Amino acid sequence: MVGSYPPVPGAPAAATVAAVRRAWAAGREVVVVSPRPSAAPLVLRAAGPRGIAREVARLGRRHGCDGVVLCLEPGWPLRRRSESGARSLAAALSSFRYVEVVMTGGTSTDASADWGLLAPIWRAAEPLIASSEEVAAFLRTAGALAVEVCDPFEGAGLHGPFSPAGTVPPLEHGELLLRVRARRLLGALARQLLGRRAPAVRAYIWHLASLGRRDRRTGGTAKPSERAAKPSGRRRFAWMGISYSSVVEAPLAEVFAWHTRPGALARLSPPWLPGKVVSEASSLRDGQAVLRFPGGVRWVAQHRPDGYDPPHAFVDEVTSMPFAAFGWRHAHAFRDAGGTSTRTDDEVRTPVPATVLRPMFGYRHRQLAADLASHARGRSWRTEPLTVAMTGSSGLIGSALAAFLTTGGHSVVRLVRHPPTGPGERQWDPDNPGPRLLDGVDAVVHLAGASIAGRFSERHKRAVMESRSGPTRRLAEAAAAAAEDGGGPSVFVSASAIGYYGYDRGDEILTEASSQGDGFLADVVARWEEATAPAGEAGLRVVKVRTGIVQSPRGGVLGLLYPVFLLGLGGRLGSGRQWTSWTGIDDLVDVYYRALLDPTISGPVNAVSPQPVRNDEYTATLGRVLDRPTVLAVPGFAADLALGPEGRREVAEASQRVEPTVLLAAGHHFRHPELEGALRHLLGKVVG
Repeated sequence: MVGSYPPVPGAPAAATVAAVRRAWAAGREVVVVSPRPSAAPLVLRAAGPRGIAREVARLGRRHGCDGVVLCLEPGWPLRRRSESGARSLAAALSSFRYVEVVMTGGTSTDASADWGLLAPIWRAAEPLIASSEEVAAFLRTAGALAVEVCDPFEGAGLHGPFSPAGTVPPLEHGELLLRVRARRLLGALARQLLGRRAPAVRAYIWHLASLGRRDRRTGGTAKPSERAAKPSGRRRFAWMGISYSSVVEAPLAEVFAWHTRPGALARLSPPWLPGKVVSEASSLRDGQAVLRFPGGVRWVAQHRPDGYDPPHAFVDEVTSMPFAAFGWRHAHAFRDAGGTSTRTDDEVRTPVPATVLRPMFGYRHRQLAADLASHARGRSWRTEPLTVAMTGSSGLIGSALAAFLTTGGHSVVRLVRHPPTGPGERQWDPDNPGPRLLDGVDAVVHLAGASIAGRFSERHKRAVMESRSGPTRRLAEAAAAAAEDGGGPSVFVSASAIGYYGYDRGDEILTEASSQGDGFLADVVARWEEATAPAGEAGLRVVKVRTGIVQSPRGGVLGLLYPVFLLGLGGRLGSGRQWTSWTGIDDLVDVYYRALLDPTISGPVNAVSPQPVRNDEYTATLGRVLDRPTVLAVPGFAADLALGPEGRREVAEASQRVEPTVLLAAGHHFRHPELEGALRHLLGKVVG
């Protein structure tokens, strides 16, 4: 503890002493920042907030302190020119795990000076808050872990409605005590106060501009008996990181179990980041997860046994270089939020600033909530877990679907062409599936097929056709044989495509009942769907998922467009008037999940958003999400060079206005029915 705290008369001293004792009770070593000796013996004084920032950081390192008590007294002038200095002080505070801010009322003689601070704050906040209880609610939403409202003004003669010129609401409660962790304070609250997200309260932090000058004569170190032991060692970096919380509508045990299952890391990994999951932890107690980044760099996260407390917590730390040099400790916490809800908390200790981490953790929490909600809907169709045999499990759709199924407690048997590398794989030959291939399987999902991307040469077209019709028929025959022998699958779900409707149907609204269109891809899809007939004839429920333009930065069309648009080089294709029937990758996963479980779904199903857009609208939306211009247009000859004339007509400039009639009639829930919401979620650009 830096400084000493004898009892000094007056509310400011009492509030400061109380704050310090609270810090001691919490096992925290704190530096105290106060503007004048009348409040408490001065521990830290410097010329301007930048000097204070330097001293706070220096004293914190020297004395092993992990907290700050910041005394704010009315009467401190507000100076707009010092906003940058306030930012410097905020950055210094972010190196501490514990921050307590005490607003005190001074003495009765300070009333005019008090309003030098309080009146501008209340004027700025007037559009948002009308009473101190609403202030408390606002601060909770801004990131405070705890807010206490009390009234030290009453004994000082300052309590009551003394609004200058009637412009300031009465101050019903004179002290707002915020106890917040520093990362939360600076990551969520300070940005509000500095005006980036809420201009109405930007004046709130300018009072940090004049914290006074350091008085070296009042230094010294007191060592009260109740303080905690000093942490050992020096900090190499100023820890920032993030604390992120949300409430999930699922029971505590279910939320924790979801994290223990294979696929959790894949489902939570932001798709716009270049990392790829190599292996997941076999145990949250002491397992190890590995991600691979470009250049062969690996992120190895080791789970810590001392942080494992099922179903309430687990902890992992990065142990691989170069990341270990910077440090990364991630604490996951879960607690009952009442009813069937669970509060999930992620706290990361790292020098990476919260502004960088917030999109990642926002995505993680949205993804967790949406996946759990989807699994809850699935239990209305089937309560028992499935064993699903899947081809194409390593592709864009298959990898997402497999991870989703396993986190929900289902089992996935991956049908692979290479020799199996584990118990979850079975080798299959597309030309001659083995007779025991589908033993013990409840359902089959067939996703394998050559990509249609590429120049439409005769060789490419032949590969596209042959990789679909023949293997699909033989797999359907194998499913039929297994079902007839008993113990085989009862559901056969095959990928298909909206290319069935032809490359250009104008403004015609296309449903599952619409006729086949013209073109090569329409013929491919028709034969592809016909190849599932053996499964249907054997009594299996067959679903053909006619997929639209899949949106994911990990692949597909968006995977190609994302880096181009990010460079500001994106634009419409041709005229831009062609219809784009799209679907987000997670909405597509939900369609496959429903196809597996819902006994009322069979036949062709249009897996598209209920809100198709024209290409020029798609272009403008993607540019707006990425905050990039979209003035350039891709001429037709450029598509000819890449795809050939036929490929340009059938892929680049295809126009299909498709409606998901079957899903809408079934009351299907779409996670992201609107394009902008889907893109913002997938690219980490969600506002707010």
